[in-house]
Amino acid sequence: MEKSKFKDILLNGGVGEEEYSNAKHLIAEANFRVWKMSAIFFEILFLVLFLISMVFSLASGVEPSLQEMFKSYVIPLGFLSFYMVVISLLFFALDPKSNVLVPLIYISMTAIVLAVGSISIVMNNNLSGTPFFVALVLMPIFIIDRPIRNMFFSVLAGLIYIVLVLTVKDDTLNNHIRDVILASSFTVVSIFISGVINISRIKRCVVLYQVEVQRDTDSLTLVKNVNAYDRKIDELKKKIVSKTDFKFAIVVCDINNLKYINDTYGHTHGDKLIIRTSKIICDAFKHSPVYRIGGDEFVAILENTDYSNRESLIRHLHEYLDELHSSSNRQEDISIAMGVGVYNPNKDYDYVSVFSRADAEMYDNKRVLKNKSENI
Repeated sequence: MEKSKFKDILLNGGVGEEEYSNAKHLIAEANFRVWKMSAIFFEILFLVLFLISMVFSLASGVEPSLQEMFKSYVIPLGFLSFYMVVISLLFFALDPKSNVLVPLIYISMTAIVLAVGSISIVMNNNLSGTPFFVALVLMPIFIIDRPIRNMFFSVLAGLIYIVLVLTVKDDTLNNHIRDVILASSFTVVSIFISGVINISRIKRCVVLYQVEVQRDTDSLTLVKNVNAYDRKIDELKKKIVSKTDFKFAIVVCDINNLKYINDTYGHTHGDKLIIRTSKIICDAFKHSPVYRIGGDEFVAILENTDYSNRESLIRHLHEYLDELHSSSNRQEDISIAMGVGVYNPNKDYDYVSVFSRADAEMYDNKRVLKNKSENI
């Protein structure tokens, strides 16, 4: 196997770094969905097992050996029951895009593996390591992440278990050797299973991203299309309704004289004009999504740095277009009418009001440009 390919498998699940980065939001969403439900499932599971262990460890008439075995489950299962309540609350309060999501999942996996692994320290029968081995194999399956991180988790969990067994557990040498062999074997199995599953899941996320891009991309200009724009509007509407503290502005752009270019020089020249216009708009608003929402109409939604610098960016764009206009012939001339609408939380109760201001300003600008061209 080539060195670079092996590196991609370890770091990115067999895809390129760029492909992995592009699909990270889908991976994060998948992890969030799984753990939001898994936290509740584990909470119920550990609580039920905790109650069962309590009943059997306290019940009279139960064989002493069986009673002792169940006593060893009470503390770790009680800890896990409480821990999963806290984790469940955290996941329901957490944003799917939060940077603490993956660390929190690994911390939860570690807590589960170490808690059930502690059972073997106080038990000296042949089944003492079973809960740990089951958790060691199953836990990495509950997360989609770079395979090398899963490998590190499995190896570290296996090593910690071996160290605890050898240093803390009071047992015979043969049983120690058995536990070491079993822990090593299950660590390898855990690495293999989680690796295979994660590689498959990562590749699936990459494919889903490619489908998403194809669905949301305008085939002519390669900017975002109406489908993506509609979803962005829904996102902004939700933020407006929930009174989320955020800022945005809308820039509506309309190509002037496109019909004249199509009728006079043909649709091929019209398409070239649309492509050039989209590139100019994208270059002007590098940090904002640009959408083609009609044949000759584009919308840029400015947030973050582009929002803060919007006046400067729009001024520079006007200046650049004026330079192009003065040096271009009629066939290659680019004229863009623009309007800006800035979201005001004190008076805007929906997205439409912001867009309407931008659209009205764009049409005013279109009339000005038209009058200017007629007077030349």
